[in-house]
Amino acid sequence: RRNKKVESFNIGLVADAQYAQKDPNIGRYYRNALNKLKSYQNAFITARTDFIVHLGDFIDHADTPPEGEMLIREAMEALECGGIPVHYLMGNHDIGSVPAERLAKLWRYPNGSMYYAFIHKAVKFILLNTNYNRNGIMYRPDEIVWNDVYINQEQIDWLARELAESEEERIIIFSHALLDDFADPHAVKNGADVRAVLESSNKQIVVFQGHMHRGRESETGGIPYYTLKATVDGETDFCYWLLTISCQDITAREFTNAGVRNIVIK
Repeated sequence: RRNKKVESFNIGLVADAQYAQKDPNIGRYYRNALNKLKSYQNAFITARTDFIVHLGDFIDHADTPPEGEMLIREAMEALECGGIPVHYLMGNHDIGSVPAERLAKLWRYPNGSMYYAFIHKAVKFILLNTNYNRNGIMYRPDEIVWNDVYINQEQIDWLARELAESEEERIIIFSHALLDDFADPHAVKNGADVRAVLESSNKQIVVFQGHMHRGRESETGGIPYYTLKATVDGETDFCYWLLTISCQDITAREFTNAGVRNIVIK
């Protein structure tokens, strides 16, 4: 199988904006998300970013679906203010506020699907959905339990096919809840089943995640897992990542209040 040449390009990553019209609580500044998102967009424009991925929990819990949809539209306007395309993962707070089918429409998921893949400049990107219950049924608003989430078997089978049939060797996977080998409430309960698919694929895979606000990095089965820090945390704190993807490797730059951290992934 011929490995297609990857043309160097940049993408932006953001996690857990959790925008809401609420007073600060437990160190989360919900209203401040809008200005943070606008500042990210400006930074991504300067970096000539091809697209952005938000890794889930775009809004905090809303009391009704119409309220949730209003908050989502406001936050989308902020993050998309400069015209760079954005891909949105569904997080537990999003699903807990607005039905998944409506989120898929708002966020332009293809064919009404709950998860999808796309190819950009010879790299395959896969957006997973970690909002299913133990019976493989999508949680509904006000039902979801943030620390009891699964990836349904149909999605795991789809993921296996996407990897097996892919002519692209480099695969970047996005997940809201954590997939790495980690006994923690933020982890997908059947993460081991997903990791088995990833590790048997013989592809160059890296996984980016949200959900755990403090961030985390690990490697399991030769696959690196990076969890971004939450945008909602801190009055003026911020965190966004800029990935530069080329034939040789992926260079990540993490931008926070503490400065810039450079990471060469592989």
